[in-house]
Amino acid sequence: MSLNKKHIIPVGRGSTAIFLALINSCRGKEVIVPANVCYAAVFPIIFSQNKPIFADIDPCTGNTNLENIIKCTNSKTGAIIFPYMYGNVSPEILKIKQYCKSNNLTLIEDCASAMGGALEGKQIGTFGDYAIFSTGHAKNVDLGNGGILATDNPIEYIAEEYHKLPLFSDTIKQGQDYFSERYRQLRNTGDTNGIKELFLSVVEASLRDIFLYRIDNSDLEQKIHQSFKVASKEKAERVRKYQLYRNNITAKCRSLDYCCGSNPWRFSIIVDSCIRRKIITHFMSQQIFISDWYPDISKFFCDKGNKYASTMGDHILNFTLDASDDDILKSCQIINSFLKKETYEKN
Repeated sequence: MSLNKKHIIPVGRGSTAIFLALINSCRGKEVIVPANVCYAAVFPIIFSQNKPIFADIDPCTGNTNLENIIKCTNSKTGAIIFPYMYGNVSPEILKIKQYCKSNNLTLIEDCASAMGGALEGKQIGTFGDYAIFSTGHAKNVDLGNGGILATDNPIEYIAEEYHKLPLFSDTIKQGQDYFSERYRQLRNTGDTNGIKELFLSVVEASLRDIFLYRIDNSDLEQKIHQSFKVASKEKAERVRKYQLYRNNITAKCRSLDYCCGSNPWRFSIIVDSCIRRKIITHFMSQQIFISDWYPDISKFFCDKGNKYASTMGDHILNFTLDASDDDILKSCQIINSFLKKETYEKN
């Protein structure tokens, strides 16, 4: 299985790829993204002189859908970014592709968390006008850095603009570390205004370079080119570990519905918000990985928020698929213990 695009271009990171796709396709437009997308996919919209518009999601899959996209579309719409959230491949992309074609809209497939996934026998990334991938931290293929932009469109302007971006450096790495740590602190304290101020500092360009940069490392570029093969090879193991979680969490809770062909990013469950913080605190005290991504990001960009994206953002928990089987089973035991205790206390 191969990515059927004329041009497959290694870039600094996934957000850099989104930026390059947008400046090559639309300016001064509205760009639709799901409300629970990673913030790194939103800043490139603003940097490319466009405006992000946040669509609600399907609470069963975590992805947005055509119905929610249509609600956000108007005469100002120029592009749609469709991420496969949590590595969950969605057949909605086929409907959205046709909708974009009929309405002269650019479609960008965000495959950052789903590299290795497939739909109807085709590798994801083949359906949009542009596809972006990430090989950065905690992705399905983690090279620590790097991304990919794939397209059939001419790339002369893209190449020219890419080489205007700053080269990745220790200064950029320090900026990334500062942003990540500050964002984590603000999320943990529930400081929405603080997050808005942090995001504003990015928009005002003082931290722009941590999202838009180029790489100049032949070894990394070679690894990035090979990352498709790596993702496909490791997909079966990730699916197996996803099922290991699912089969061993016996307490009552809901997990996301994954479509056939998905390459899961993490195993995710939906729990009561009152118990979520207790679970997170316990996992962190045991030095076991856990995360609560992704929140409804729209509220940090002064949007009114979205019903299902906000609910999911308040209730979701993610567990790594990179752990050993023993560690996964240990995590399942902890989850079962907390959820069964919560059910007992409620009754």
